Amino acid sequence: MSHTGTSANAAAQRARRYRDRKKEGTRCIQFRVSSATIDLFVRLGLLEPHARHDRRSIEGVFYGLANVGLAARDVLSQLGALRPDRPDDYARMMDALYSGCLHWQHLDGRR
Repeated sequence: MSHTGTSANAAAQRARRYRDRKKEGTRCIQFRVSSATIDLFVRLGLLEPHARHDRRSIEGVFYGLANVGLAARDVLSQLGALRPDRPDDYARMMDALYSGCLHWQHLDGRR
């Protein structure tokens, strides 16, 4: 097969994957990740040192962090630490997580 045919085949596959993702409602986004951030991922044990240049491994760290964040939101909601009408109150989530205690008794915003 010629290089032109190979390129056309690869382009057709990319287009097919794009249409499939669009049908599924999946979005493709890109992040710029500094070497300092990658160093931090390695120090925290989220990324193996040998994988610091592996795009899929770095993507895996972001997927993992997103899943942990969503799980934390669900747990805080179930415990009552987040008001039902404001389940995405990130300031309250951070307060509940970092203070070491959950303030679910004060759902009206008072402390």
